[in-house]
Amino acid sequence: MPLQGTGAFGDPAPVKNAKTVLVIDDDRDLLFDLSDALETAGYRSRLAEDGQKALDLLEHETPDLIVLDLRIPVVDGWTLSVWLKNQPRLRDVPLVVLSAVHVAPRVLDAMNEKGPYWLEKPCSPEQFLGVVDHHLRIAG
Repeated sequence: MPLQGTGAFGDPAPVKNAKTVLVIDDDRDLLFDLSDALETAGYRSRLAEDGQKALDLLEHETPDLIVLDLRIPVVDGWTLSVWLKNQPRLRDVPLVVLSAVHVAPRVLDAMNEKGPYWLEKPCSPEQFLGVVDHHLRIAG
């Protein structure tokens, strides 16, 4: 079962009409740090430690934005990004790649028709939230 975004103080207070961000990364500390940042900024967070847990979650949920590390276990980020592109319900969900892996822009374009945004690790919470805010704003 995917991790719930919990923030630093347990279950977050429900936020009406909050956008949901799915973060997929195998670094648990980073997952919880990003969850805290998202929930402090008023977003709901959903967390997955590997690609299979993300697929399980995505069977039942449609997040407003997906943050994806490329090097994750079970189902890697490359495979997951191709799967997302081929899912009618999910293909228009904005994708932010958060990874230490350097990739040529043409490879990123192939991952997502609109081309995912690339955010290099490590990044500050402010950089991360700036990217999330921007992509959710332009996605409508």
